[in-house]
Amino acid sequence: MSLSEIWYYALPDGQAIGPMSKSALEKLAREGRIDRYTPVWDGGQFEWRPLHKATAQYSGGASRAEKAVAGGSPDAAPATRSAASKSNSPTSDKAKRRAAVDQQRRDRQAQQKRPSKPAAFTPVGISEPLPPPPVVPRPAPPVQRPDKASAAAKNNAAAERVPLALRRWLARGIDIAVLGVIGAALLTLLAERFVRDLADGAWQALEQPWLLAFFALFALIPLEALALAIFGRTPGKALLGLRLQRIDGRGLGLFAALFRSWQVTVKGLLFGIPPLTLLAQGWGFVRVVNDNETAWDKAAGSQMQYAPLTTNGWLTALAVMLVSWMSLLSGETGGRLQDLLYQALESLNGF
Repeated sequence: MSLSEIWYYALPDGQAIGPMSKSALEKLAREGRIDRYTPVWDGGQFEWRPLHKATAQYSGGASRAEKAVAGGSPDAAPATRSAASKSNSPTSDKAKRRAAVDQQRRDRQAQQKRPSKPAAFTPVGISEPLPPPPVVPRPAPPVQRPDKASAAAKNNAAAERVPLALRRWLARGIDIAVLGVIGAALLTLLAERFVRDLADGAWQALEQPWLLAFFALFALIPLEALALAIFGRTPGKALLGLRLQRIDGRGLGLFAALFRSWQVTVKGLLFGIPPLTLLAQGWGFVRVVNDNETAWDKAAGSQMQYAPLTTNGWLTALAVMLVSWMSLLSGETGGRLQDLLYQALESLNGF
C-alpha cells in the first residue's frame, strides 16, 4: 500500500483509527459509523480534513514515480544477473582457484579497514533493510459541525426584534410629521424676521405638502438633537416607550445627538429622496432585526432602551402616525401653520 492510500479517521476525542484503505473508509461512511464532518487523514495530504472535503479533493492512488520506487524495475534485474554471470564466469579451474584466492585477500583487507562494532549492535540474519515505521497522524482537532440549536436561537432572537424595529420606525415617522413640522414653522418664522431672502422659499414650502415634508425632515435635526440631549427621547419615542442613551448608561450630549440626527438623515433616510429613502429605511429595519443596532447609533456611541409597550400604546402610536401624515399630505397642516405664523408675526410686530 502506497503512502497516499493510507487513511485514518478520528474519534470524537481526537484518537486516530487506522490505517485503512479509502474503500474501507467509504464503507464506514455508508454504514453510518462516520459522517461527512468526521476528520480524516490521508498520506497524500498529511492533514486532518472533514470527510466530505477530503474525498472530494483526493486525486487517486500512488503516482507512477511512487510505484517505481516501491516496486523497482522488474526488467532490470535479469539483465544485470546475466551480465554478471558472463563477466565473472571462469574459463578454467586455474582461473577459479586464482579468483578464490583474490577474493579471500580482498575480504581480509576489507575486514582490517572496517572499524570493529560491539556485538550488541551488529545485525544478525538481516539481509534487507528494515521497512520504515508506519506514518501515524497526530490527534485530530475538535470536530466542527453546524450547530442547529444556535442557528434556531439566532432566528428566534431576530423574530423577537421585529416589533422593536417597528417601534423605531413608527417613532421616526411621528417625529417627522409632528416635531419636524414644528421645526419647519419655527425656521419660517426666523427667516421672516431675520433672513427675508429665505422667507419666500419657506412660505412656498408650507403651501406644498411634499415640500413641507422634505422641509420638516431637515428642520427635525436641531429639535431632535435638543430633545435627545435634554430628555433622552422625542415625542415619537416617548409615545412608543423608547429612550436613547450612551453605551455607558449616561445621557447623550448635544453634539453627539446632533451628529446622530445628521447620520439618521443621511444613512437612514438618504435625504428623503423618495425612491431611495424607502431602501434606506428597509436596510435600517433589517439591521435592527439582525444585529439589534443601527449605523447611526454605532457611530454616535448610543443605544436604544425599550420599555414594555401595551396594546393601547400600539394603537395610540398607530393612530397618531396615520392622522399626522394624512394631515401633512393633504395640505391641512401647512394651512394651519400659515395661519398660526401670521398670528405670531402680527403679535411680534405689535411689540
